[in-house]
Amino acid sequence: MALTDRAIDEVRNLLKKRGKPSVGIRIGVKSGGCSGLKYFVEYADEKGKYDEVVQEQDITILIDPKALMYLLGTQMDYGNVVVEVPLMYKEALPSIAKLASKHGIAPLKKLGQNFIFDESLCDKIVRASGLKKGDIALEVGPGPAGLTRSILNASPKELIVIEMDDRCIPLLDEIKTIYPALTIKHADALKIKLQDLSIDKKINIISNLPYNIGSVLLIAWLHQFQILNSMTLMLQKEVVDRIVAKPGTKAYGRLSVICQIVCNVEKCFDVSPKAFYPEPKIWSSVVRLEPKKNVPNQNLLLKIEKITNIAFSGRRKMIKSSLKLLSPDISSILKKLSIADTLRAENLSPQDYLALAEEMIILEF
Repeated sequence: MALTDRAIDEVRNLLKKRGKPSVGIRIGVKSGGCSGLKYFVEYADEKGKYDEVVQEQDITILIDPKALMYLLGTQMDYGNVVVEVPLMYKEALPSIAKLASKHGIAPLKKLGQNFIFDESLCDKIVRASGLKKGDIALEVGPGPAGLTRSILNASPKELIVIEMDDRCIPLLDEIKTIYPALTIKHADALKIKLQDLSIDKKINIISNLPYNIGSVLLIAWLHQFQILNSMTLMLQKEVVDRIVAKPGTKAYGRLSVICQIVCNVEKCFDVSPKAFYPEPKIWSSVVRLEPKKNVPNQNLLLKIEKITNIAFSGRRKMIKSSLKLLSPDISSILKKLSIADTLRAENLSPQDYLALAEEMIILEF
C-alpha cells in the first residue's frame, strides 16, 4: 500500500508542476503476461473530467500481483485485460478525523454521539452488510462520515444519509462533491418514514445508531419491512444480545420476539469502547437483520407487540396469570395452541407468540 501511495504522491507532484489541481486519481492496470504488470494513472480535475498523466509505467518491481489484487479489490485474469480501480476518491479527502476537525465537529452528548475514526472498522461493517454495487443504502447519523465513506467506496447506486446535526452538513456537502451518489437529508430520522424517501429499490440500512434512539428506530423500521432488503446496525452490545437471544435466556424479551418474527438475525461482531471517541462505558455490537419472506401483516405485528408487552411486564409470572389482561379465558386459548399455561414469558418461542396473536385476532372477530 505504501508503494502505491508513493506512486500517487509522484503523480500529485507532477500535477502541481503542471498547474493542474486534482480532486481524484485513478489507476488503470494492465497485465502484460510474462512481461509483468503495467499501469497508467489518470487524474480528475475539479469538474470530474479525467486526463491521462502517466502511461504504461512498469510496476513489476514495485508491487507484486497479490498485493495489487488486494489493493484493487478485484481478481485479475492474466492476459490483455485492463482493470480500472473505481475512482480513488478517498485519496482526495483528508482522513476522517482531519475532516471532522476541519469542520469543527466534536461529539455532542445530548445527541448521543460517539464517533468512529477507524477506517478499517467502517470497512468491516460494510463488508458485514453484504452491500452490493448498485444497491440503495441508507445511513442515519453519519456524523464525521467515516462509515459514509466506506459505504460509498462499495459503489452503491445511491446512499441516503439522514443527519439532524447542523454542523455535519457542510462536511457531508464536501464529500458529495466527490461522491455524487450521496444524497443528504437534513432531518430528524425519527420523523422520516422510509416510503417518503421515494426510491425504486429496497433499502439496505447501514448505521452506527445513536444509543438514545437506536431501539426506537429499529422497531419503527421493522414495521416498514416491505421496503427493506437488510439492516446492519451498530448498537449497544446488550441491545444486540437481546435481539439475537434464545428463549429461556436472561436476555430474551420483547425485542427478541419481534425482531425474530420479522427477520433472520445474526450477530456479526463486538466492538470495543476504544473504537469510539469519546469512549463509551459499554461495548457495542454489529447485528444484521434480513426480513423473512413471510412476515406478519401490520395488525398482527401490533397484536404481537401488545401481547409481549403484557407478558414480559411480569416475566416471572406464569403466563396464565400475566396474560389474563388479554382474555379471561386465556388458559383455554393456550391449551388449544398446545402451550402450557405454567410457562413464563421467557419460555415461549417467537412462533408461540405469533400463534397466540393469530388466535387472539380470530377470537376478536
